[in-house]
Amino acid sequence: MLEQIATAFADKDYQKADALLKEFSSEEPDNPWLHLYLGSLHEATSEWQKAEAIYRQLLQNSTNQKLILEARQGLERLENIACQQREQAIAQAMAQPEGKTLGVLILEGIHSASKPSLAPVFAKIMEIDPQTARLHIPNRGWRLYRQGAIAKMQYYSQQLQQAEIPCFAVPLSQLTEIKVFNVKYFQLVEPENPQSAVQAIGYFSDGKGERETLESFTFNWSQVTQKVEGLLPLFEEVFDIGIRNKGVRKTQILDYVGVWDLQLQAQKTILRLCDRDYQFHQGVRFTSSQNQDDRFSQSTIRLKWNNLLKYVASHLNPLPVWSEFDIFAQSVVDKAELLERFPAHIYLFRRQESTWDAAFHLYSTLASMREHHIK
Repeated sequence: MLEQIATAFADKDYQKADALLKEFSSEEPDNPWLHLYLGSLHEATSEWQKAEAIYRQLLQNSTNQKLILEARQGLERLENIACQQREQAIAQAMAQPEGKTLGVLILEGIHSASKPSLAPVFAKIMEIDPQTARLHIPNRGWRLYRQGAIAKMQYYSQQLQQAEIPCFAVPLSQLTEIKVFNVKYFQLVEPENPQSAVQAIGYFSDGKGERETLESFTFNWSQVTQKVEGLLPLFEEVFDIGIRNKGVRKTQILDYVGVWDLQLQAQKTILRLCDRDYQFHQGVRFTSSQNQDDRFSQSTIRLKWNNLLKYVASHLNPLPVWSEFDIFAQSVVDKAELLERFPAHIYLFRRQESTWDAAFHLYSTLASMREHHIK
């Protein structure tokens, strides 16, 4: 029977091979050669996942060296097929307009309990070993995992999403299309009507620096579709005593700056609030004591900032909030070459240049475009 089955495979008569295997399985269902030929049949009929499962099972359970060799060769053929398909799919995507433009692949966090089952799949798609894969998949938040031609990033994203590994890929050109309006203060179009449209007073950032001439941007709170929160560290250089009482210079965090982005996705616009830039003495009052100098002037910037955030939150409908910038930043602040490609639109006084501001802008614009790239 095995000779007849082998002859059918040699002749590529897979219909006859299928019939012979069914007959053989009724006679010797546990014969390991039956399972090898079943794997070969799945391979020949493009059922590659079923073939791989059988070959791997044979490697685990068989002691016959010839059978093990055949199973290994089967897995090598399947790997070559997958490699050819991957290269062909990427080449076709790269041939499309803007397929070679720069893009990024973002991984989203998964529960640690899911890692053992997803890591081997992730490893296979990304062509790395499973142990490394487990370290690369984040438990929570986002990780900027790879950057390169957007066609390639989108191919990986599609494969990972099909494997239920959350991720998305975005071309950087789409991120630079989003406008940023730096808000100095809010005022109501109709001050006597708290429900009236709102004017943000500030300026559209050109990425070159702050502007003294202010303009207005009118909107309704209902147009805000999501918000992004972050804290940006301010660094200072200090002199400290090190080993053997020698003086050393160290960089440490002096303070944090609060930033809130209100996103109007339909308008491709971000209203950016910063606790160091907001003119709390102008526009809408957030508390009854805001204009009473003997009380409010003694408050800290943090208290004023919190009152502003409470005011804004009270006018917004429930909406998505992206607040894990600190996690994302760990994967991107050291990528200065990438972050230099687009301005941060955040203007803080810093003694030395920092990538943290551009990292936050990248995080916010990615959040704005994410839903368009989740299949």
